[in-house]
Amino acid sequence: MTDIVNEPETGVTTQTSSRRPPVRLLVLGALVAVSAVLVALLGWQSLSDRRAQDARDQALAAARSDAAVVLSYTPRTLDSDLARSRQLISGEFSAKFDQLASSVVEPATKQAGLATTAKVVRAAVIDANPEQMHALLYISQTSTSTSQPQPKTTANQVKVTMTKARGQWLISEMQPL
Repeated sequence: MTDIVNEPETGVTTQTSSRRPPVRLLVLGALVAVSAVLVALLGWQSLSDRRAQDARDQALAAARSDAAVVLSYTPRTLDSDLARSRQLISGEFSAKFDQLASSVVEPATKQAGLATTAKVVRAAVIDANPEQMHALLYISQTSTSTSQPQPKTTANQVKVTMTKARGQWLISEMQPL
């Protein structure tokens, strides 16, 4: 930018070149830069929060449906029920499940004709992160057997841990309370 300056004492007119922008422009530029950084940070945080909430919602939905499957079986479909359940569990819980299935579920189902249908009636997240979630499930289980053909409904509470494995949420722990 070029300024023309007339000096009254000498009567000489000179041209000066002012290359520094005014202070206002520097302050405005700094404010714009800071605002852009803040908007980017807030956008990133919002996206991160949304992803965490989506993971939490997906894990809780999987816990609700998978727990009902794992806790339901009939004498007629026991082998396929257990096979389907095994696809929904992971980690150390797999061995615990197999032990429980062979020592309790299979004998009771085959010998006593035990049939159980589970339904999750309430569920709440205890804590969660993008890879693991702990939830409290309230379960209504209706059972029949050859000695008790009238359906009997019981209410149970279960703490379940869901872990993301092989691209899906799987039960990695289930504890009756």
